[in-house]
Amino acid sequence: MASRPDVLVAMNEVSLRKFAPRVAPSGLILYNRESLPADFTLPEARIICIPAAEIADKLGSTKAANIVMMGALLEETECLSPVTAMSVLEDKVKKIELAGN
Repeated sequence: MASRPDVLVAMNEVSLRKFAPRVAPSGLILYNRESLPADFTLPEARIICIPAAEIADKLGSTKAANIVMMGALLEETECLSPVTAMSVLEDKVKKIELAGN
């Protein structure tokens, strides 16, 4: 039996359609848009739509969309403490103002 991931971070529609059916029923799907495509068949997993690219653009860097999605993942799963997450971001992000509150 193939393993089923608990989390999918889909940054585009192609990834959403390809991988969403594989997510475990109790899993989480984060999708980088304001809403799902109209013809998208809903899986059993919980889905949260977040316009991460738009948010990142407003912050001054569309490249920060992955950080926005990481923040959403951390908020939903509480898999890391906020202090640990900020420490990692401050260590890894070159434009530190993007890692701020």
